[in-house]
Amino acid sequence: MDKLLNILASLSHLSLEGQIVEKQSFVSGLGGSCDVYKAWSTKHNKRVAVKQIRAFLTKEPSFAKKLAREIRIWSELEHENVLPLLGYFTEGDKAMPSLVSEWMKRGTLYDFMKSFPRGGFETYIILRDIASGLAYLHSKQVIHADLKTANILISATKTPLLADFGLSLALSHSRSTMGTTTTSAKGTVRWMAIELFPSISGDEPFKHDEKSDMWAFGMIIYELLSWEFPYENKRNDALVTITIMNGEVPEKPVPPSGHEPSIFDPLWTVASSCWAHRNSRPTAREVTNYITNGILAG
Repeated sequence: MDKLLNILASLSHLSLEGQIVEKQSFVSGLGGSCDVYKAWSTKHNKRVAVKQIRAFLTKEPSFAKKLAREIRIWSELEHENVLPLLGYFTEGDKAMPSLVSEWMKRGTLYDFMKSFPRGGFETYIILRDIASGLAYLHSKQVIHADLKTANILISATKTPLLADFGLSLALSHSRSTMGTTTTSAKGTVRWMAIELFPSISGDEPFKHDEKSDMWAFGMIIYELLSWEFPYENKRNDALVTITIMNGEVPEKPVPPSGHEPSIFDPLWTVASSCWAHRNSRPTAREVTNYITNGILAG
């Protein structure tokens, strides 16, 4: 706890104590770890999202240290495709801070993606921007570890913003120490790389890293081309886990009526490369450059 307090003291310029008002009722949950509320920041004069950590996590001894690290990292990130941290505040006698970011009324990419054609120009722009934001995170040695359309927010200018990365590792590690692994986080397993699961040979699974983030990026391509979750036909995470461990990846979606069958080919090439052996996957920077110079400039 001392480390958390020291980190917060060093980030006093981000303190929003007494400046978060009009807190509305519960909006959504974040993977069973946080509750998200809509509120108003008098300092920024705008609607904000308040991420309040659930009480059971605060009882885990090492959680404060992990949270402190994630707050510090998030506060230092600055990129046009990464959701910025506006600040933090504590409430009542709760020791853990609530984290504040701008409220995005357009919602998540999952909500927004059906507003533009599958495989259309907007798809390429959004994927380029996501890859650019991910390349920036990786350049700062930050792993997202929970990349999917539901964790990408859309700004007022329709720009994708990577979100929920700052707490992803701290929260998932805490769930693991309390008897729940990251593979059991609802929905997340569908985006997880094959090497994150125990192998049949008994080898220990890899930890989340840049390469597993790129696997998940391939799944985002699938989401945007299909308007479906990966492995939509699998009813539960257990079936999805078996499917992934068997080396099966999603099939190429059928293009919309009236479009050439080849319309998805450039992006499907990228998705397939993201699902290759981990040592053969492209980096986020390589994907950004490919979409920018090899597809959009073509």
